[in-house]
Amino acid sequence: MGMRAETRLRGQTPPGDKAWPAAPGWLYPATYAVHILEELWGGEGFTAWLARVAGVELAARQFLIWNALALLLMAAGVRLAARFRHMRWLLLAYGVAFTLNALSHLAASLYTLSYSPGLLSGLLLWLPLGALTLVPFRKTLTRRGRRAGLLVGLLMHCVVLLLTLLGERLRV
Repeated sequence: MGMRAETRLRGQTPPGDKAWPAAPGWLYPATYAVHILEELWGGEGFTAWLARVAGVELAARQFLIWNALALLLMAAGVRLAARFRHMRWLLLAYGVAFTLNALSHLAASLYTLSYSPGLLSGLLLWLPLGALTLVPFRKTLTRRGRRAGLLVGLLMHCVVLLLTLLGERLRV
């Protein structure tokens, strides 16, 4: 049995597998880092904007801790998805969460008639990345994988909203 066949039997993605390029998965942590930087330094900064428009206090340190943890978990998830076929639904989950986050920034900006830091990276990076992710997964994931990706992506976004709205009440 060849290396490619053995690798497939173990559920891993063989080197050079044309059906699944791993490199685009790394766009998630890369664009997430850009998004964090925009939220930190765009306009008045997301934490100051949140305090002004919603009265939610969230220290920049807390914001950075949560986002650093999320970035590490995301990188681990991308690595898993690149290595194991059955974990590819994670990339769909990131695409769903990114799309919802971008739309949330847009809705918040429209509602408050102000710039929500994170809006530009959301619209220019995450909406296109989300769209590019959602389309091919119809063909490359099983129904179960699609459901897992959609539900976990929605859950990720809900957790982000909850953490954001609870702010300082959830100190680490």
